[in-house]
Amino acid sequence: MDNAMPEAEKSEAEREAEKLAFIAEKFSGAEKLVKAYTALEAEFSRKCARLKELEAELKTAKAAPPSEEELLPLALKSGRVRDAVIGEYLKEVSKTRVVKLVSGGCPPPRATDLLP
Repeated sequence: MDNAMPEAEKSEAEREAEKLAFIAEKFSGAEKLVKAYTALEAEFSRKCARLKELEAELKTAKAAPPSEEELLPLALKSGRVRDAVIGEYLKEVSKTRVVKLVSGGCPPPRATDLLP
């Protein structure tokens, strides 16, 4: 193989001869080449099947949003999401009116309240 010659100057026949030489170096016989091709084909088929499964899962996930039961554990795992939810809750709670139950504080205890 002459690697010094630029790729554009090589003829089609030279490129084909280099490919065949590479295959001959990599696989010592036709049997090994067929065995490697069969293994590659099987792996490709497995990958295609897995890709199809993942695409179906993705379609299902897009079609049905997660339920609240599924979202809560995920939200609690993320400190940023948890803090945002708590912040929103506190903001909403602070908007509500606070009603005083006792005005002027608690009256001091009477001496009779302290006796048994």
